Amino acid sequence: MTIYIYPLIHSLEADKLEYIERAAVHVDKNGTITQVERLESDKVYNDEEIISAQENEFLIPGFVDTHAHAPQFANIGYGFNLELLDWLHEVTFPTEANYEDVEMAQSDFSRVVAATLSVGTTTCSYYSSLHSEATKILATACHNLGQRALVGKVNMDQNCPEYYRDQSAEISFEQTKEYVDYVKHTLKSSLVHPVITPRFAICCSPELLSQLGDYIKNENLHMQTHLSENKGEIDFTLKLYPNDETYTHIYANRGLLTDKTILAHCCHLSDIEIDLIKKHNSGISHCPTSNFHLRSGITDVDKLINGGLKKIGLGSDCSAGYEMGILQTLRTASTASKALAMVHEKDTYLRVDRLFYLATLGGARVLDLDKQIGNFLKSFQFCQAVRLISVRETQKRF
Repeated sequence: MTIYIYPLIHSLEADKLEYIERAAVHVDKNGTITQVERLESDKVYNDEEIISAQENEFLIPGFVDTHAHAPQFANIGYGFNLELLDWLHEVTFPTEANYEDVEMAQSDFSRVVAATLSVGTTTCSYYSSLHSEATKILATACHNLGQRALVGKVNMDQNCPEYYRDQSAEISFEQTKEYVDYVKHTLKSSLVHPVITPRFAICCSPELLSQLGDYIKNENLHMQTHLSENKGEIDFTLKLYPNDETYTHIYANRGLLTDKTILAHCCHLSDIEIDLIKKHNSGISHCPTSNFHLRSGITDVDKLINGGLKKIGLGSDCSAGYEMGILQTLRTASTASKALAMVHEKDTYLRVDRLFYLATLGGARVLDLDKQIGNFLKSFQFCQAVRLISVRETQKRF
């Protein structure tokens, strides 16, 4: 047993942040929290390993990144003069296509995982490329480096370049099943889970979306995709699917909205779509940095939470998001919320308690992992980010 004696901060709910000035967190050899004590005075522990806080250290849960593109880290900072659809074709698809090279995937993906861990992201939901072997390499890198992760092979069989697309809906589906089988029966990691990953409706045929929807239901799998990111994207999508009431209905009508669904962006949802997402208990990944840089829009997260949709987390969305750290994404989410408040002349915006929730417990809920991670409750896994510089220490520099 190891006991961590630290100041502790964690979220209990979207509007409930708990601070314990001196906590003793008991962690067993499997990394499971067995007890959390609130210490009022010194206490002697026998035969336990004690790890105590140094000056300016405190415990917070590890950050949860609900949306990141591992093959895009190579093009961070490129194409910010473009909007979404042009950016995909001119910058992103050419970069992702390179990961057909397994040696490149081996080299790059271990560095991607190490980099996200270095900024406190202990859990991440990754899009790989459409290449099965590269996706296996990414999943293996997460396992080897100890990052809890959802990892998905991207599905795309239409409206994308000939050099970067699945040859057919059937081939895309079969490769996805083969990848899921690898994660479940070969990798067999307690940390890494497969996630079905149709890129978005524009790049997926109705046949492919329906096959994936049936597969998700039969195998009880996670699913991640993009939704309502950019107005041009929305218009194009609805032309491709004229018989569906809204963009969100395209996914719902094909079985892709479940309580394990992660919907990235959601900048321009109608009230009907919000109700549909709530009905299926699906989650939203708020990606404010990329929303700004591709001029996509601003998601009114405060409005969503006030309306009862609390299954929301933060996504770095590298590379459209230029910063891989969720702490920076949290700051940008604050800026986005205040910008909306100023434009609409309202006094409600994301306060600190909600921002912290989005970065930790909210993200865990989006990934359907909130019975394992997200705060420091008994029986949870001890996923922590330690050693944040205090305001007092920063002020000493000036």
